[in-house]
Amino acid sequence: MHENVSPAGLALTLWTARTAVAGWFGLLLQGPRIDSASHFRLARGLWTGGALAMTVHVLCAFGFVHGWSHSAAWEHTARRTAEVTGLEWGGGLFFNEAFLLWWLFDAATLWRSPVPAWRRSLWYEIVLHAWFAFLMINATVVFGPPGWRIAGLVGAAALFVAYVYRKRMRPAAPT
Repeated sequence: MHENVSPAGLALTLWTARTAVAGWFGLLLQGPRIDSASHFRLARGLWTGGALAMTVHVLCAFGFVHGWSHSAAWEHTARRTAEVTGLEWGGGLFFNEAFLLWWLFDAATLWRSPVPAWRRSLWYEIVLHAWFAFLMINATVVFGPPGWRIAGLVGAAALFVAYVYRKRMRPAAPT
């Protein structure tokens, strides 16, 4: 699919995805320190920036890579998934789209004052970040270069475990 994509379009598509993941990593790294207003604002900014970067990534992927065709994106996803798993299925695309909507909604809730109580729940955070980790790991394994596969798995697991541990140790968040 990359053979017909302009180098600039492909670079923009890849770097917006990387920027989105960097926003997520940044939020996870802030996890133990979201006990002050300044750290909360930084974490909120990283999370919101990541959500916006992912929105741009999706637009770039559809525009530059798939010619604004959802069926082309589905076929591409199914083909790449089959290469790795043997299962030709493009349904992961819907999981990514649903997560993007969730991410945007979630980021918006962090701008409310006070932050909703359900948003501060450890279980909500675990489900949200586990879904993100699952999608990121699958994107790395299915679509990323071979060298990223192990690094993506180890990095995501380590950050997630550290985040959950630190969140449990210091669960305070500004309201």
